Amino acid sequence: MHGRGVRRAAQALAQAGATEGKGRNSKPAELQEQPGSSRPRPSSPMLEPLLGRRVHTVVADTKIADDGKVEDPGHIQYQTSESERRRDPQLAPAIGHSRRTDALAPRPERFKVSGTLPDGKPFLVNALKGAAIEAGDDKIIDHARVSRVIDHGEMTDEQIAQMKAVQQRPIFPAYETSGAQESNCVHAHAHVARTVFDWNVQPERHARPQDLAVQMTHLRTRDESGKPAIRGEALRDSREAKDAGEE
Repeated sequence: MHGRGVRRAAQALAQAGATEGKGRNSKPAELQEQPGSSRPRPSSPMLEPLLGRRVHTVVADTKIADDGKVEDPGHIQYQTSESERRRDPQLAPAIGHSRRTDALAPRPERFKVSGTLPDGKPFLVNALKGAAIEAGDDKIIDHARVSRVIDHGEMTDEQIAQMKAVQQRPIFPAYETSGAQESNCVHAHAHVARTVFDWNVQPERHARPQDLAVQMTHLRTRDESGKPAIRGEALRDSREAKDAGEE
């Protein structure tokens, strides 16, 4: 009897110690010390909403070898935010211009295109021309391929309605890789910029996604007062406006 009493007392003491320790460490996960950290890491409940309200231009850069051969044509598209899609659940997550590759798509034309890039470097690409997808069916650029992201701000209700109209059909009837016929993703992205947002962007014929991104870096859906951006304000950031200012 004496031995069992001792064991029970020891177990009670051990249980009390564990309970006390648990009470001392019962902080929310975001306030507990992280491994390798000298102090608790506070949570930011406003961080996600702030990051998730805006439409973006997302770019995968064109990659070209030293000999001028295009290894990856890259891509450029608009990506809408969760907040904007909550305002209109029919709004597509990505809106862009690509060639149809489904089983029923017409066989594309194949040809070589050579020319000069906006920076003066020569290029050669194995181009494809074929029927285009509906803009709202564009696949989201894989995160590993993303080279740059431009935050344009939150779309107005009118801009969302216009973007939803754009997504329901191909931006151009056909897609062609090089831009020679001004029907690739770059020229389509600029077309949407002009028609939906009134941004006066005019890419050169063989502009790459990263070249158009430079023109669009400072373009916003609204001006500083919160009003929708108008064409005159967008002109300040266009290549034509900068050229005119140098005259």
